[in-house]
Amino acid sequence: MTSGRSNWWYCCSGCANKLAPFSGLFKELLSHRTPESRLLLIRGNGGLTNVNFQGKESINQVPTCVTPAQLQDESWMAQTNLTNIHCSNCDTHVGWKIINELSNHPIVRPGQYILRIDSENEIIYWERPRPR
Repeated sequence: MTSGRSNWWYCCSGCANKLAPFSGLFKELLSHRTPESRLLLIRGNGGLTNVNFQGKESINQVPTCVTPAQLQDESWMAQTNLTNIHCSNCDTHVGWKIINELSNHPIVRPGQYILRIDSENEIIYWERPRPR
């Protein structure tokens, strides 16, 4: 019985709480890859769940703390404003929400998310399909 990747999830490295389905991945930001971590650009909200802003604010609210940042990958660069996102279960920092994109980049858009993945073994959860 095969289920494809519809039951695979990126999970919090702190508590294994499900954060985004594998299908929500838009692009890995290869220029930011290190032996310890990877940055994944998640499309739109990409099914993102179980996250909030620091201080337990809903990700649908306007964030209280925004930081300018430059995203770079291979040959492109985007000027953005980001805010931290945290696991709603254990409060581990899991990535960022893109609040604005200031350089009219064709890939990076406001409202997208970037997940910081610490280790492949810690973040992919596969849920077995239930027998029928």
